[in-house]
Amino acid sequence: MKTITLRVYKDEVTDEVAKVTDYTWAKLPDAGEESRERILAADEDIAEMDRAWDEIAAAVTDQLKEMIDGDAAGELSTHPGLTDALTSLTPQSPAGSQLSPIDTPLLPKRPAYEARLRMSELWDSGLKGSVERALRGYMVNSLVARWFMYSNKAEAPAYQQMADAEMRKALSLLYSRRRPKRIHDS
Repeated sequence: MKTITLRVYKDEVTDEVAKVTDYTWAKLPDAGEESRERILAADEDIAEMDRAWDEIAAAVTDQLKEMIDGDAAGELSTHPGLTDALTSLTPQSPAGSQLSPIDTPLLPKRPAYEARLRMSELWDSGLKGSVERALRGYMVNSLVARWFMYSNKAEAPAYQQMADAEMRKALSLLYSRRRPKRIHDS
């Protein structure tokens, strides 16, 4: 068995929620400022969605529970910004000796959903990015559906259906396997 870690950053999800709600407002036939304030998930609204984020993360964990690696249940955590960057950089001098370390600023911590999963050796590791995108899509559409339950009830079921489709896609990718290779005796 091999272990993979899936990570979905909360700020990426909430940014996408803001874009989707803004787009939805823009395509309304009566797109006045009053309807914009009602539909658009502004920064203050997104800050209030923490409980919904936690519930959606728990739903993802529930869907992945068969694969979760022991104690590493899906968890909400913080991770360094853009990459798992080094806190210091030690450049080499032209002669090959080390120079003194140059401290780089620490990247800000980003809240994220993280799940460590046990996967078959036949699972294609190249699918990890696709699984993370599908989980991010699930979280975005679930948050939009929850927001629209309050602000735009007509479109909420469609976004929940899209969220469910993204979860099915993620699970399909996680359950896929590469074909075993046969060893031929010569």
